Amino acid sequence: MDNRIHQVVFDEVKHEYWYEGKRLNGITGTISDLLGKKFPKTDAVFLATVLGSDVHKEVEKFFKYKKEPLSSQASYVCNTLKDFIPNAVVYSEVLVSDFVGTASCIDIVISDKDEKEFYLFDIKTTSTFDRKYCTMQLSVYKYLYEKVYERKVNGLYIINTKHKRIYKIIPLSDKEVEKILDKNK
Repeated sequence: MDNRIHQVVFDEVKHEYWYEGKRLNGITGTISDLLGKKFPKTDAVFLATVLGSDVHKEVEKFFKYKKEPLSSQASYVCNTLKDFIPNAVVYSEVLVSDFVGTASCIDIVISDKDEKEFYLFDIKTTSTFDRKYCTMQLSVYKYLYEKVYERKVNGLYIINTKHKRIYKIIPLSDKEVEKILDKNK
């Protein structure tokens, strides 16, 4: 494992990542810029963001503290993840970074009990599924996870709470991911 990851600081209030005094960019904003995705500052977008954050927090509390989720969306995610691999080890909000321009948190990393197989999951609470965006996001997560934690990722998935569905993601090549990461340098 690359121990520098313990020196990356995430300021949750400002949603900023820092490493050795340098601000690192999250990958979702970079991908949105690359794809020309803009989110208007409306009440509907704000409420959707709050809902998504709440679901993520409920899932995290379930796996870290065994606190039962309150919302049906978080319950769906928790049950889906529990059923994915029997006796799985579930990690939430797993920090990854390249230590030069990018840092982000992976929603969920699941491994088998022997920690030989690893799967990455991102939770989406939106009504639309943007495969290109999700492929870029999870491919970057895979690339960074494998570098930081020195473990091979066996699969990438999106859990969509609106569709009650899991989408399998085929990763981009390392060269394509490196082009995305170059945007943050």
